[in-house]
Amino acid sequence: MLVDEGKPQFTAEDEDRREYAAMLHVMNSDGSDIHQVSFNPSHDLDPTLLSSGKVLFSRWDNMGGRNAISLYTMRPDGGQLQLHYGAHSHNTGTDDTTVQFMRPREMPDGRLLSLIRPFNDTEDGGALIVIDTLNYIDNSGPTAANMGVLSGPAQTPATINSVSTLSGPSPGGRFRSAYPLDDGTERLLVSWSPCRLLEGTTIGPCSEAALADPDVVTAPPLYGLFIYDMSDDTQQPVVLPVEGVIFDEVVVAQPRDLPQVLYDDEGIDALLADEGVGESLFCESLFGHPSPSKQQKLNATIYAYGAPTVLRTLRNHLFAALHNSLSDSTPT
Repeated sequence: MLVDEGKPQFTAEDEDRREYAAMLHVMNSDGSDIHQVSFNPSHDLDPTLLSSGKVLFSRWDNMGGRNAISLYTMRPDGGQLQLHYGAHSHNTGTDDTTVQFMRPREMPDGRLLSLIRPFNDTEDGGALIVIDTLNYIDNSGPTAANMGVLSGPAQTPATINSVSTLSGPSPGGRFRSAYPLDDGTERLLVSWSPCRLLEGTTIGPCSEAALADPDVVTAPPLYGLFIYDMSDDTQQPVVLPVEGVIFDEVVVAQPRDLPQVLYDDEGIDALLADEGVGESLFCESLFGHPSPSKQQKLNATIYAYGAPTVLRTLRNHLFAALHNSLSDSTPT
């Protein structure tokens, strides 16, 4: 992923206490000056650059009783890390089962395209959804400006395919990756596999009769490349699938407007520090209130470095999803 100033940002491995964890790094276009910009005991994955200049990525929060992958944003230098979407939206899979938010991409209208799938048992495939993160921080949780106005859902299916996020066969096949075409249409380049079943040594389609068999066995996926048009729900092949070949990630190379450039933070502004207006985190309550009726009325507010500006106001119970992930220290 190419960020401002022509510096690529990518995921690399760095050791934590138990296994290798993928962290986000930035380097110059010639491969020099590689340095880490995200810090997490678990994985940070799938970075992409938003039109705002911020980096959007999938973060695995696997500590303190949490085990989920949500969407986060930060500046390209690693500053202003914050939860972007989904900390309380994981039970939005098939039959309200748990899914993770993977491989996000910004769409031309500002909404996000994301793959949702469980941690395992679906051959790394899942369903494609469109998320209105302009107005929501969770599927039924609007931003502060929309409290009492919007109630959700923030997530809508990107396709008409009947995709299951449960283990076993998925009648509408499964998607592995998708990329929106920024050409004035609603088309997506997708990696998709049809539903296939094993009948002895023969691979066959997922007919209603075959799916009714309780002992049905799912065949290995067969991913090809397709153009899916969201405006009329049609799908056209681009590269036909081949047995034993998987198209894991798709990217579209085309001219597009440059995103806003967010230059690296050069350090603490001495004048602002002397005036006492550095980066701060103000919480009306960190752990809630003894009275359940009062807990929902308490808020946590994040202020940016420099002249304080409210970035996002969260209900008190959402703050727990943030406090383990804030990596920026407060200037002194």
